[in-house]
Amino acid sequence: RTPRSGQSGGPSMRRVVVGSLVLCVGAAVPALAAPGDQRSHNTVAVREAFTAADISLDAGDVVIRHGATRSVEITKQWNGKEPTVSVKVSGGVLHISGECAPFLGTPVVTVYAPSSCSTSIVLTVPTSVLDSTVGSYGNVSLNDLGGRQVLRSGSGNLAVSRTSGGTLQLDTNGGNVTLLAVRGANLQANSGSGTVQVTDAAMATDVTLSPNGGDVSAPEVSARSIALSAGPGVREIVHLRTQHIGPEEILVAAKIEFDAELTFEQLSESIDATEALVRAATPAARMIYIDPGRRAPAL
Repeated sequence: RTPRSGQSGGPSMRRVVVGSLVLCVGAAVPALAAPGDQRSHNTVAVREAFTAADISLDAGDVVIRHGATRSVEITKQWNGKEPTVSVKVSGGVLHISGECAPFLGTPVVTVYAPSSCSTSIVLTVPTSVLDSTVGSYGNVSLNDLGGRQVLRSGSGNLAVSRTSGGTLQLDTNGGNVTLLAVRGANLQANSGSGTVQVTDAAMATDVTLSPNGGDVSAPEVSARSIALSAGPGVREIVHLRTQHIGPEEILVAAKIEFDAELTFEQLSESIDATEALVRAATPAARMIYIDPGRRAPAL
């Protein structure tokens, strides 16, 4: 607005919030034309070798996979200002960043609409081991790679398949976590409100699953500890199921193979110890059912 008579200095500024749009309005507002949606796609060949990747995106999906080439596929979508993307190798680490700018800006009016901008990345590497750190608000998936993986998403789903060794740390505020064919990995999976599903995690050294509101499914998990740790004499967690039966009440059902040499009294003590560890790690686990048994032989 225009200053009143007697006022000094420039025009006073007023911030107006409309839905997800933030407008800073000053002396004059020119006529605004709504820009159209735009999209671009290109592939960048990475010539320098690297052993780790650090990816940070304001918005968009990330895929990391094993393949014949060393390349980065970049897909941008925006309405207004094109997002900026940086791809560079430094100290043996591939750094990829994608930033969204305000989609319309003048000295007088600036409009922010984060949902109008996204940068999606597909990283292909010829190596079978890659340490990765990913932060984004979209979906993140990693396939056929070992190493230390730290994957975080503000609201998207996390999916890891066919990985071995190293450490997996998966954390999403609102999406689901899905893991398939994990071998010999130290696994930590957390979801703020989604589900955590693990299928065929053989010989994992340590597994911690925290849905924090969703359900856990781990039908084929073999580990020294899983979410809860296991009592003495435990050889393998054959099946594990959890179900929320109340706001702060979880039902846990597990089929566990114990050492065959245990006496009946020792087996009973091991079951009691395992239940105590479950309750210590997860106080909401009010109902716990443990079924001693072995994995069914493959047909």
